[in-house]
Amino acid sequence: MTDYTILPPETWLVVVEFLADAFPLFDPKAATANDAAVLKISPHMRAFSSLSRFFYQITYSYRFREVHFKVDLSRSPSLKLLRIEGLLDFLERRAEAKPWIRILSTGRETPSLGIPPGGNFESDYLAVERRIHKVIPELQGLSSLRCGFTSFSSSVFASLLRLPHLERLEFEEFRLTQDPSDQTPDWDAIDQHGAALRYLTVNAIGPPSSPTTSAMVHLLKQETLVELTYRPHIYLQLHRGLSPLWTISTSVPDYVFTSLRRMYIMLPPSDVEARDFVQLGARCPNLTSLTISWNFLDTTSQLVDRLKRGGLTDHHFPALQYFEGPFALAPIFVRGRPVHTIFSDMFTQLREPAINETRMPLVLNIAALKPRTPLRVLHLVVSHSSDEYIEAVARHHQELEELVYECLEGAPMVSDCSNLVHAASTHLCVVRSVNSIGPQDWKMP
Repeated sequence: MTDYTILPPETWLVVVEFLADAFPLFDPKAATANDAAVLKISPHMRAFSSLSRFFYQITYSYRFREVHFKVDLSRSPSLKLLRIEGLLDFLERRAEAKPWIRILSTGRETPSLGIPPGGNFESDYLAVERRIHKVIPELQGLSSLRCGFTSFSSSVFASLLRLPHLERLEFEEFRLTQDPSDQTPDWDAIDQHGAALRYLTVNAIGPPSSPTTSAMVHLLKQETLVELTYRPHIYLQLHRGLSPLWTISTSVPDYVFTSLRRMYIMLPPSDVEARDFVQLGARCPNLTSLTISWNFLDTTSQLVDRLKRGGLTDHHFPALQYFEGPFALAPIFVRGRPVHTIFSDMFTQLREPAINETRMPLVLNIAALKPRTPLRVLHLVVSHSSDEYIEAVARHHQELEELVYECLEGAPMVSDCSNLVHAASTHLCVVRSVNSIGPQDWKMP
């Protein structure tokens, strides 16, 4: 029988740490309709821990590394509540286990919409949620918190910003409750304390209220923030009167946004929000990556007009190097900036033009790309293949190094794929890589 103790436990812990970091703990796509698990353990870690009692003991704490308290009403919600309560009871008995938790998800998977699934579930859920909110501030090893549809009190939210290792914070809907017994946090002391927060995702901001707005301001004031994602749900935008992040951002000091490097956004749906968004662009001097999506309620030409009315110029986002989004927007975000990579949004081409919608021809959009530095990588999505697109790229971007050419038509990508490569090699003297992608290559989730 192999004696694994020949090597000291410290050496084996290095192996365990590698397994924990190299492989995802949980694949959401592998979850079943009845999956109500709270602890998600990777198959590799499970196999390693089952080798012997010795390995089970040294990997025990890693079983608590990722905890899922998020409740999905379509996946055995009552059973999930029982398992959550069981783990909360365990944490009360074994306080030393609290620092083991690095990743935590909590809240509802979808808005409750005021419709409980039956019985006493709603009251039971709220009781469990209060217990979860009580224990979160005690998770001193927490590095990532993913919040579904839930609301925090001001004091619990303030305690989140005091967690020493919390780098990633995600909200499906950011909303604070107004509790008369809840004391107003000392925001100045929290700001001076500083936080480790680097990645912030907010998919919606709750209806306007003083606690929610104040908390959001202080969340944005984290000077360590390097990545911001803001993509409001269309349903919530239309039905729940949400606060726009861009308007709230006007209350944050300019120097804070100098740390931002990457932004993933849903374009503002009104002129007022567009103006506030453009003003934010002037306060992000070091942002290098911008990814834009949109809600399809507007045409791309309307979006361009709205941004122009908001005053967008090359003084906004001056350090931009990577742009991804609707290709029609690329010229105004690329002009005069050191952009070297552009990726087109496939869904813009999939969407049928609206009545009275005028789209600038793709060839003219290619010509209108005028970054301050030579373009190196270009991803084009076209509705049909044509050599004129290659010729336009060659004429205006002669130092291109990589071209990804994606065609949406049902027929093969090009009558002969070698024609594309030949056209590119004929017109583009520097290009090193030409990738052609068609419907046959799409990988659906």
